[in-house]
Amino acid sequence: MKKFLIVAVVATFSLGALFAQPTITFTPSSGTTLTRADVDSILAENGLDRNSEFYAVGNAVEIQARSFLSCENLLAADFSNAVIIDTNAFAMCSSLVSVNFPVATNLMSAAFSRCISLESIEFPLVTHIDNIVFSGCISLESIEFPLVTHIGNYAFSNCSSLVSVNFPLITHIGYNTFQDCSSLESVEFPLVTHIEDNAFRDCSSLKSIEFPLVTHIGNNAFWECSSLESINFPLVTNIERWAFYNCNNLKSVSLGTSFETETVINLEFAVFTCSSPTIYLSNNADLILSKYATPAPDLDAITWQDSKPGVPQPYKWKSITIYDGIKENSIATHLTISPNPTSSNAVISFGLLEHSNITFEICNVLGNVFYTFSNFYDAGDHSVSFETKDLSNGNYIVRMLSNNKQIGTEKFAVVK
Repeated sequence: MKKFLIVAVVATFSLGALFAQPTITFTPSSGTTLTRADVDSILAENGLDRNSEFYAVGNAVEIQARSFLSCENLLAADFSNAVIIDTNAFAMCSSLVSVNFPVATNLMSAAFSRCISLESIEFPLVTHIDNIVFSGCISLESIEFPLVTHIGNYAFSNCSSLVSVNFPLITHIGYNTFQDCSSLESVEFPLVTHIEDNAFRDCSSLKSIEFPLVTHIGNNAFWECSSLESINFPLVTNIERWAFYNCNNLKSVSLGTSFETETVINLEFAVFTCSSPTIYLSNNADLILSKYATPAPDLDAITWQDSKPGVPQPYKWKSITIYDGIKENSIATHLTISPNPTSSNAVISFGLLEHSNITFEICNVLGNVFYTFSNFYDAGDHSVSFETKDLSNGNYIVRMLSNNKQIGTEKFAVVK
């Protein structure tokens, strides 16, 4: 007859559930760190294995990497003394519904990734969330981490049921952090200054955003946020390529409205590929706009707003520079395309001030990329050819990038 170690009922578990499934106490074999070997040993002592249904409780201070990895029928976990939840500790526990770690401060990489049934989480003291921690937790609906100061890349990616998030102390949102959170409607990040590439990509339910301290918005940051209607970035100075690509409901954009002194705002390639938003700009902002910052820049559709909030004034700019060619202070010295127009083949001629890994993208004016090619080049003059026979007649753009940053653009036409 199998023998189970049954402990006193924990408040988070129901009596009915306890009678149906065992609650197992996991005690480290040595010290205060629970290991994967400990978990396997304790399960075996109780006649169970990683495929069995059970509840987990314990007093370990650290739960080591992969301790409960792929325990697909673990239903809940309560570790009242655990401070560190290590890499993949509970990853792919697909039946895990709730967890309670009241004193945990650090959640390491992929600690709960792909826990597809996880509905509620309690981490009142957590300050650090590493990469991919809750990625693929498709049943999570809301999260609040009042003390978190760091969120890693992909931390909540593909949390498709997540509706709202609140991180009052975060200053930096990493790469792809909330990508594919398709139900996300509202976010609160009052202290964030940097939003990295793809941070909110494909958050198709996000309607309005306000980041009072953001200065930098990375590539594709709000790509295809198709419900987004208004944005307000009062201190932004740099918005990178495709940041608001296909945000087709975007109607109102406020930039730099809190500037107290003259400040430059850089808009990179294809920032607003959407339906002619009205852009309100501070009277202290000098705008540097890539010629291809929108599919077809219509400066008359951009409204300048003076320092009185909410009162658009007649169209005018304090200063605007539209660049087509080499970006100022870049490592490139020149960029040309010949022949231009072209019918079947073209040559890109360019110069560099230093050795660099250079990428060229061949795009149309909507920002759609047709060809990409990269190589390392030494300082000096160079040329590279590409075919245009598969491109239809029309206008195209060559983008020159170094370390994922645009350093030059040049327009060319295909005529056959």
